Amino acid sequence: RERYVRIEDESPADMEKLTSLLMQSKDILRQCRREPAMKENGVYNSLLYITVLNTQQYKEEYILAETGDIFSDSKIDFVLKNKARLLGEEGRGNPVTIMKLYTKAVFIHADNKRFEEAEKLLEQARKVAEKVHHHKGCDKVYALYYDLLSSYYDIRLDGFYDTEDPDQELLRDKIFDATEKTLRYSKKGFSYDSDHLYAKNILAKATILIRSCLGSDKEISDLLDTAQKIITENTSQYADVRLQYYMVCAWYFALVHDNVELADAFMKKAWELSDIILSADLRKIEEVIIPCANIFLELGCYEESVALLYAGTRLCVKYPNTDSYARIKQDLCRYFWWTGIEGRKFELCRKMISLIESENEEIVDPKNRVTIPDKVRSIIANGIS
Repeated sequence: RERYVRIEDESPADMEKLTSLLMQSKDILRQCRREPAMKENGVYNSLLYITVLNTQQYKEEYILAETGDIFSDSKIDFVLKNKARLLGEEGRGNPVTIMKLYTKAVFIHADNKRFEEAEKLLEQARKVAEKVHHHKGCDKVYALYYDLLSSYYDIRLDGFYDTEDPDQELLRDKIFDATEKTLRYSKKGFSYDSDHLYAKNILAKATILIRSCLGSDKEISDLLDTAQKIITENTSQYADVRLQYYMVCAWYFALVHDNVELADAFMKKAWELSDIILSADLRKIEEVIIPCANIFLELGCYEESVALLYAGTRLCVKYPNTDSYARIKQDLCRYFWWTGIEGRKFELCRKMISLIESENEEIVDPKNRVTIPDKVRSIIANGIS
């Protein structure tokens, strides 16, 4: 509620205050668990759901512990057999909220490449969506389900939009199909949708067409014009869909028009907005730093690309014992060396290897250290700057 109030006031959320509220909420939940009867109270469940939803994604153990209990086989079977409970009787359940909880958990499993666990939750989510689909006002549940599905397939595709590999083409087709279904179910009432699903998936469709090289300039520009109109008329200046719009425009001018100046202008807008609305460094790395580095690479701007990737690793250093940051630091370093080798920035690569080796010595858990492949070491060692 605090977040939505601030959005309506055309102000970014007060993250310090929200963090304090979350800590209070977790303490209240811990106290309530001492009394078994409290766990069946609708208010308890409402507080639990909103606390998990607002917990930053990198706190994986907490999110999976709570959602693991919520989505246990016995509990979800009971919920599916009791539609009144699922539809929010006495605050015990809410299909929209439940679908968002599935999204949190699925993303964590997918990011950790635990695809079997992710797909088990996706199957549960499908059953929930089907259970309430015909109930008045539940179109959004199906929209959220297909949005989750397209995002899951996107994680599996791992950026290989422009591909001739049959398995990757199949994943790309699944993303496109799920995106189209999200658009169909989110179109109704998009003007008052706080999640901006309709506009986000117009942009997702444009992204697929841009990065797969399958869309015409007119088709893509029409999608961007439609998204811009919806965003201008229906969102605040701090809505995260605006950040997505800036990034898609940057891709558009980079890949469709090969225009460094315009692509850079939109990347700068995205960066400025991210400084205001993204409180978690992980999101800034995933949503801004890596895509911008990729765009610069596509444009042949190697210096700018490696500089961004380096900046991303410096953010990760702040969280040396956090698994999610360790994984993304590994990715950033891999992208750094690929880009550095392609751009013949061998001296920068050698310095980066030396820095990473030094940082690895300070990390206790071996799985959180960055692995430097022998092949990468050999190419960089023998390269001439």
